[in-house]
Order: sequence, then structure tokens, then C-alpha cells
Amino acid sequence: MEILSISLKNFKSHADLYLEFEPGSNAICGENGAGKTSILEAIAWVMFNSCEYQREELIRKGSKSAQATVQFISNQDGRTYQVKRCTRRGYELYDPQIGSKLDPTKVNDVVLWLQEHLGIPKDADLAKVFSDAIGIPQGTFTVDFLKKPGERKAVFDPILRVEEYKKAQEKSRELDRFAEDEVTTCEQHLERFDLQLEDWQSLQDRHQEVNAVIENGEAEKKAVIEKLKTLEQRQSEFKQHQQQVEECTQALQGLEAEYQRVHQEYDHREKAYQEAQESAQKCEENKASYRAYERAESELRELGKSRKSQQRLLGEKEQQGKGLQRLQHQLAKLEAQRESCQDAERKIQALVPGVEEQNDLEEKQQTVQVQLQAVQDYRREQEGTEQQLYNCLERLNEVKQEADRLQELEASVAQIPQLEEELQKYQAQLSRVAAAQQFAQEIDTLINLGEEQQSYSQQLQPLLPSLEPKVQTLITSGKSCQDRSLERLYQMGADLKQQVSEQDLRVTCEELRSQLELAYQCRAELKNLPSKRKQEAQLKQEAQALRGQLIALEEKLEGEDGLTGELQEIGDRLKQLANPKGQRQFLEQQLASAPDIAQEWQQLTEQQQKIQQALDTLNEQLRAFENLEAEITKVEQLKQEHSSGYLLYVQSEKEAQTLEERQQNLEKIGAQRDRLQTEKQQKQAELDGLSSTYSLAEIQQVEQDLQNMNNRLAQLEATLSWQRQQLTDICQSLVKKGEIAKKREKTLVELHKAQQNWQFIKDARFFFNQASPRITKFYLAEISQEADTIFRELMNRQNVALEWTEDYDIVVQEEGYKRNFKSLSGGEQMCAALAVRLAILRTLSDLDIAFFDEPTTNMDRPRRQQLAEAIGNLKSFRQLFVISHDDTFENMSNLIHIQRG
Repeated sequence: MEILSISLKNFKSHADLYLEFEPGSNAICGENGAGKTSILEAIAWVMFNSCEYQREELIRKGSKSAQATVQFISNQDGRTYQVKRCTRRGYELYDPQIGSKLDPTKVNDVVLWLQEHLGIPKDADLAKVFSDAIGIPQGTFTVDFLKKPGERKAVFDPILRVEEYKKAQEKSRELDRFAEDEVTTCEQHLERFDLQLEDWQSLQDRHQEVNAVIENGEAEKKAVIEKLKTLEQRQSEFKQHQQQVEECTQALQGLEAEYQRVHQEYDHREKAYQEAQESAQKCEENKASYRAYERAESELRELGKSRKSQQRLLGEKEQQGKGLQRLQHQLAKLEAQRESCQDAERKIQALVPGVEEQNDLEEKQQTVQVQLQAVQDYRREQEGTEQQLYNCLERLNEVKQEADRLQELEASVAQIPQLEEELQKYQAQLSRVAAAQQFAQEIDTLINLGEEQQSYSQQLQPLLPSLEPKVQTLITSGKSCQDRSLERLYQMGADLKQQVSEQDLRVTCEELRSQLELAYQCRAELKNLPSKRKQEAQLKQEAQALRGQLIALEEKLEGEDGLTGELQEIGDRLKQLANPKGQRQFLEQQLASAPDIAQEWQQLTEQQQKIQQALDTLNEQLRAFENLEAEITKVEQLKQEHSSGYLLYVQSEKEAQTLEERQQNLEKIGAQRDRLQTEKQQKQAELDGLSSTYSLAEIQQVEQDLQNMNNRLAQLEATLSWQRQQLTDICQSLVKKGEIAKKREKTLVELHKAQQNWQFIKDARFFFNQASPRITKFYLAEISQEADTIFRELMNRQNVALEWTEDYDIVVQEEGYKRNFKSLSGGEQMCAALAVRLAILRTLSDLDIAFFDEPTTNMDRPRRQQLAEAIGNLKSFRQLFVISHDDTFENMSNLIHIQRG
């Protein structure tokens, strides 16, 4: 993978920034606060979905959205792609070679696409890969390796993903229980099926027995049915003869009933005929009264029409009267309005002096308000200036205190040469301790050899008298020299043992390193002293200028009280005037309606005259109905006199009209009565003939035999039905047993499969349990080998070796001497930590790109230069990015300067 360029729009402190990168080393340099780290954060946000800020914190102040675009070469296909991300619109992928956008737009889909093209496994956390391996946050390169073993394990186990096997083993516990439960369930089902199939053979035997009984019953049933057919045929013949007798009897009874009904109907119609004759006589007697009553009713209907016309005219008169009253009321109101308009003209003339005075006062009031508003603006400006002065003095106090604190750091910085000299001295002494210990071992060997030679010399002492004098002198001189040498060796061994122990020297060196690191921090902070003093002077000048502004504003505020008093006097006078201009405006508006009022008054007057004329016409028409009530009373009296005769006529008229019809009905029903009498006599003769051939005893015997056969047939059918039900139940039980047998066979297969699954899960859990340490050991071996190669490149020394141990500690070996991470120098720690982190990145993904954010923090210049050279020697990565605020990395192949603002 290779990042070609980045473009930022309103991203944090960058309004519009475009940078191009090259293969190899890319140094991004600039002063603190210039936005160097923002470039790394933008790459992390776009390419790795990693961001430690809220979305609003990414947007430049005053802007609505932030946007970052990265162009890179894919690890998958070697093609160039462009990834754009906006805080408002989200992701956008673009292929410049084909000139079109790509489909993924949702964050999850884009992250999967990025992992595929970056060469990072899909099951890895892309953001965590960046924060833990690719782009280590500023100042944290070595922190994780300085922790205790347990804390290191908590950091690196998730990175190597070895914990996933342990989690898989734990998670599969429930699966193991489930598989075991499946086996147990299958075994329980088999036991239940075996119990259910115990009576299967007895059911089959019972099925054969019941089937034989049903066959015998069916044969007997067939014979009974044949006998029933013969008896039913004889019974049918008897029933047919009996039916004829019954039909004849019923017909005779029907004729008798019909004869009685017709006879009653004849009597009823005869009575009705007599009543109709009586009604016809009454109608003839009251015909004159009926006609007089009819004439009176006709006259009353005509008089009623006249009354309706009278009522209509009276209603119209009432409506016209109401309209006249409304017009009179409106005319009275208009007359009052006309008088009010005349009064308004007089008042307008009286308000003219007050209106002129009000105009003068309002003009003066506006002038004073403008002046007072300007004074109030000065007052607000004074308050703002006072707040600025207060803030300026606070910042001045803070800057001065910080500058004084930095000034006090000069004493600590002045100790740096002395501390470095002491540290070098103790480190040299520490290196000599190892040599001294080796020399002490050699001296011990010489002492042992000298003591052994002394024992030989003592053995020669008895032989000296027998030797020549010259030989005796030589042996004695040799022994004396040997004793002096051995005494000197004793002294040297004692001196070496009295030297300072290695542990004390290491403790002293660590204390000096801590003091030096603190002093280096003080020196780094002391570099800010000139800027702080400069800022202090600027704040003093700013405070002086603000004080001058406050004095000028005080002079402009001197006339505020006079303006306020004058404005109060004008307001009081305006209140006394009571707004004559508004009064005049109101009166003028009232006066403007005078022509309309006059016109409306004229129209209403004309309408009043028209209504009065209509009332006169209505009164003239109503005089024609003055005698109407008397005429109506006279006719109603005549109607009352003939009402009783009218009622008798009306009550008898309808029945008298049916006289002829009732006579015809009476003659018709008499003829029907005679015919029924004849038919009844004929049917009685037919019944007597059928009854002479009827044998009741023979019929009863046939019915008895038929009942006995039906009872036997019913018994057989009941028995057969019960037997068939038994057979059906047995068949159903056999079918169920067959289904249970099939289920048993199926359960046997499922049991075998469940046992295989359970065994597979147990084996898998065993493999998961064993995989974690083996995977850890494999990764450690791979990462250690890769880290060793990178460490040699960083140190530019081939006689060193690096090992990453099982407890995630870093051990460096040089010339046969091993040192753990804490005992390494600051530069060695940085190189070793970088080597391991880059090896993790190389081993766990196909990425060959890394970012270093301020890797030289808290380092002195020689160490910074050493680390810069080490990173420059790193050739196994395609692209490296280094962010720094100093000039340590200015010799890199691609140098990018970032300016503040």
C-alpha cells in the first residue's frame, strides 16, 4: 500500500490543505499548534475509521462541515483509488482510472472494502489496528513495554487475537452442553419408544380375532335382511289396503267438516243480507240532512281560503311595520353621528396649537434619544473594554507566572552537563564491574594454583639438606618469590571484592537518568521562555492601550445625566398634552365618514316613505275581510244542525251499497251446501265396502315378525359396529405403533449423529484449549524474528539481537550479554519498541506503512539524531511518516513544512 496524497477542507485548523507523499520516508515538520497531528488524524479517520473526537470537533470554527480526501495505491490489485469522507455526507469512493464512483457508501461496507484493499483481515478491528500498531499515539511508543507482565498481557493478547481461542473454548461450553443434551434426549426417546412398542405383537393377534368375528356377523346379517324383505313386502300390501281405508275415512271426514263450514257460512251470509236491508232503509230516511251538511262544508272551505288571504295580508303588514321601526332606529343613530361630525370639526380647530407643540417636542425628543443612544453605545463599549482589560490583566498575570516558572528552570537545565558527565562515569564504571568480576575469577584461579605450588614446596623441604647449596638457594629464593606473589594476589582479590556492587551502580544510573529526563523536560520547556516574555510585553502594551480607550470613553460619557434629564422633561410635557395629534387623527377619521353618513341618511329616508306607502295599501286590502268571521259562524251553526243525520247516513251508506252483492253470495253458498251433502253420502258408501275385506289379526302378526327381525338386525349391527370400532381402534393403534417404530429408527440415526456431533465439539474444545499457547508461541516466534531484523536496521548494527518473550517483554542481546527493556537506554527503548510494533504490523497484516507522531519527545539532540538515522535506515517498509516539531528529520527524502494558520 502507498498513500499518494491528502486533501483537507475545513478539517480542524486547516481551511484548505493539499499534500503529496512519496515512497520511503516522509517528514511532516512545523511548530507546535500548526496542525501536523491533524494530518495523521485525518488519514486515520478516512482510511481506518479511527477518531478520538466528536464529529463537531473535526469541523473548523465557523464552517458547517469538514472533509478529507486520501488517494492511495491498493495492496490488493495495485490500482489507485480515492477515498473521500465528509462529516455531513459520509463516505465516497472513487476510481480515477475509470472515472466513476464505487458502490459502497455506508460506513460498515466501506470499512470492509478498505480492509480488503489495505490487506488487513476482515475479522480485525480496523480502528484498533491503527491505534495499536500503525499510528501509535504521541508519547506512547514505549509505555506498553514498561508495564508489568500482567498489564502487558492485557495489551498484546487482544492484538495477537490469541484470546479469541480461549473465548471460543468458553463460548463452546454451552454448545457442548447442548450436544450432550441432544444425546441424552435421543436416548430418553428410544427408551420411551421401546416401552410404547411392548404390546405391538398382542395387538396384531387381537386384530385377527376381531376380523373373524366381524366376518361371521356379516353373514348372519345378510340372512336376516333377506327375511326382512319378505315380511316388508307383505306389510306393504296390508299397508296399501289400510291406506285406502284411511284415505276414504279422511275424505269422508273432510266432506263432513266442509259441509259444516259451508252451512255456518250460509247462516252468516243470511244475517249479513238482512243487515244490509236495514242500512239501505236508514240511508233513504237521512238523505236530506246529508246533502245540507255537504253544502255547509263546501261553503266553509271557500271561507277558509278567504281567511288565509286575510292572514297573509296581516303578516305582510307586521313585516312592513317591523322594517319601519328598524329604519326609524337607524335614522336616529345617523342623526347622532351627523351631530358628532359637526362636534369633531369644532374640536379639530381647537387642537391645532397642541399639535404644533407636540410635533416640536417629538422632534426634539428624537434628537435627544439619538444622542443618548450614542452615549449608551459608549457605555457598552466601556464595559466591553473593561472586560478586555480584565481578561488581558489575567492573561498577563498567567503569562508572567509561567515566564517566572520557566526562569526558575534555568538552574535545573544548568545541571545537565554535570548529570550527563556523572551518568557517563557511572555507566563506564558499570561496564568495568563486569570486567573486574571476570578478572577476580582469574585471580582466584591463580591463587588456587599458587596454593597448590606451595603444597609442592612444603613437600620438598625435607629434601633440601641433601641437595647442593646452589640448588637450595634457588629453591628458597623461588619459594620466597612465590609467597610474595600469592600475598599480592590475596590483596588484589580483596580489593576487587570491596568495589561497589553492580546493583548499586544500576540504581544510581537509573536515578541519574530520571534526573536527566526531568532536566531535559525543563530545557524543552525553557525554550518557550523568550516567547512567554514577548507575550508578556505584548499583553502589557495591550493593557496600556485599553486603559487609554477607557479614559477617552469616560470623557464621552460626561453629558449622559443632562441628556437623561432633558428626555424626562420632554416625556412629562408630552404626557400633559395627552397626544393632541392622535386626537386630531381620530377626529379626522371620524369626520371622513360624514359624506357616507349623509348619503345613508338620504337612502333610509326614501326607504321609510316606500314602507309607509306599502302599509297604506295593505290596510286598504284588509277592509274587504271585515265580515268574514260572522259568515263563518253562521255556516258552522248550519253544519251543526245537520250533523246527526249526516253521521247516520255515512255510517249506513257503505253497508247499504253491499245489499245486491250479499244476496248473490247467499244464493251461491246455498248451492255449494247442497252439493257437499250429495258427495258425503257417496263417500260413506265407499268406506263401508272397503271395511268388509280388512283383517286386523293378520296385519298384527306380520308386524310382530317384522319387529323381531328388525330387533335382531339392530343387535347384529350394534355388535358389528362395536367390533368394527374395536378393529378401527386396533388399526389406529397399529398405525401409531408403526409410526413409533419409524420414529425409533429415525431416533437411532439422530442418536448416532448427535454422538458424532458431541464428539466433534469435545475435540474442537480440546483443540481450542490447546491452540492459545501454541498460537501465541507461533506469533511470538514470527514477530521476534521480524522485530530482530527491523531492530538491526534501526540500530544499524548487526551484532545485536532482539527477542520478544512469552510475557511480552523485550530482551536485547549484545556480545553475549542480555538486557531487558527497562535496562535499555532511551534511544534503544524507542528503537526496540518501534521494531516490535512494526513487526506486529508486518506479521498480522500485509501493510508496509507506519506513522510516527513526535517519536523524539523528551530526547536530547544526540538521541533524536540517532533515532532519525535509525528510522532513515529502515528499508523494509514501503512508506513511513514522521511528525516532528523540530529539525531532527529534515534530512528525510520528502520534507513537508506545515505553517500555523
